Amino acid sequence: MTLPAVLLARMCVGLGEGVALPSMSNMVAAHVPASAKARALGMSFTGFHSGNLVGLVLSPLILMRFGWQALFYTFGLLGLPLLAVWLAVAPAPNRTAADATQHKHADGLSSSSSSSSSSSGGSRGEAVSVWKLLSHRATWAII
Repeated sequence: MTLPAVLLARMCVGLGEGVALPSMSNMVAAHVPASAKARALGMSFTGFHSGNLVGLVLSPLILMRFGWQALFYTFGLLGLPLLAVWLAVAPAPNRTAADATQHKHADGLSSSSSSSSSSSGGSRGEAVSVWKLLSHRATWAII
């Protein structure tokens, strides 16, 4: 594998990981009572970073003993119990994007207020193009 290919692969991994911490903070803010938010954030950040450390220690051992394919199987299988817990515990989404749009119109929001929110980056139920995301400095800060 060439150095540019490795760098490109690492950049793609970074793009995926870059949304993990803000997403955890958003979920805690939305679904955890105020009295437990600090503990919930501490636990989720500890788990995130501990998982990185364990992966960095175990990956070379698995790679040397069983080959690179075993890394994908091992870490994929380790995620299945987490998926089961997530499906049992995580709350279902409240509304779909279409429901949110209908709800907005039912509340009597005018098209002028809706268009002003879309010009500032899009509201919760609207689709946002990749080009619009890439035009904001905050996106580049995450990347």
